[in-house]
Amino acid sequence: MGNAPCAGIIETAAAWGDAQDYIPPSPLSCMVGARSAARVPDARGTFEGAGSIARNTREEQGQDVREARAVTATKCIPIAILLLCLAAPLLAAGCVSGGDDDVAVVEYHRTGGIAGFDDRLVIYENGTATVSRHGTFTTFSPDPQALARVRAIVASEAFQSLEESYLPQQQGYDLISYEVTAGGKRVRAEDGAVPAALEPLITELNEIIRESTAP
Repeated sequence: MGNAPCAGIIETAAAWGDAQDYIPPSPLSCMVGARSAARVPDARGTFEGAGSIARNTREEQGQDVREARAVTATKCIPIAILLLCLAAPLLAAGCVSGGDDDVAVVEYHRTGGIAGFDDRLVIYENGTATVSRHGTFTTFSPDPQALARVRAIVASEAFQSLEESYLPQQQGYDLISYEVTAGGKRVRAEDGAVPAALEPLITELNEIIRESTAP
């Protein structure tokens, strides 16, 4: 009866490994460890099975992640190409629309005087103009003949020969200051010191400002 557990262990060991290499335990060790020894194959099989399942699960999860990334990349590439195709005409249009038409050819600023002027006039290459008077902006198309006269004065040798600044010897609070930027130069003058070559241009620019406020 004492050898029955050993016989069971020997049979189990023979099924689990090589029976010829197995060394039978002593009767005492068989009696003490019969129960735990009998469970060894089940425990080992359970551990190995659990480890195998865990490895398979990790491999499957990794495969799923790789497949998901591949699918995402496949879907994103056509969308990115489509967005680039849609944006290209807009970018091209933006580059083309910023041509010479909106380039300022004359900038004029009139300030001071008893009336307290603070007028700004900008004439563009396309023949339009903007006027700012005390924060009020107006965009309009001045008289083409007036614009032609302004262009002729700016291109004249007399205007191109002007200095940068013309200031009177005596300053006054009621004097009007004029600043003109055109033809690649800037000229500033005040009443009492306005040069003759600048007077025709100031007259034309003041008239354009007046035209912008006409009903």
